[in-house]
Amino acid sequence: MDVKRILGVFLLGLCSGFVFGHSLGLELGTSFASGGMSGGPALTFRIDGVPLVFAASLRVSDEGSSIGLAADKWFFNDDLPLDVPVKWYVGVGGYVHIGSDSSDDLLLSSGIRVPVGLNAYFKDGFIEPFIQVAPSLGIRFSPSLEIPEWFVPFSVGVRFRLDSVHFKK
Repeated sequence: MDVKRILGVFLLGLCSGFVFGHSLGLELGTSFASGGMSGGPALTFRIDGVPLVFAASLRVSDEGSSIGLAADKWFFNDDLPLDVPVKWYVGVGGYVHIGSDSSDDLLLSSGIRVPVGLNAYFKDGFIEPFIQVAPSLGIRFSPSLEIPEWFVPFSVGVRFRLDSVHFKK
């Protein structure tokens, strides 16, 4: 089994067990980074009782493949001082990326991030569109040590509340 399939199965297994009864969504993003630009889709989710917002991404290209996992703790999610139903948030979190490049070298990096974004809640919280930027700083451990590794992901997405309250209506 090749690395791409292993990463895909791992990512699906990791996410599928956590999300039912909670919030699940998709985001599209791009990153400006020390190593160039990258981007693609990610699965984003929340778990009731856990004060974190998670994201899991799978990147597959001719240059290699990787999975990325992030978890963010928001310090607040407050209304904007305008007459619109939009909130803003700031938090702190961490990330880890693991994968392989075109020569099958192992890629491994980890670090911290500061998500800043706008979101809104519609249909009694069932729909949550959002937009965020999350400046990130870390260390690439493999294939060679790189300090610092930095990137600035920008994402747009929507999460849906997957609990029985919304499905009974």
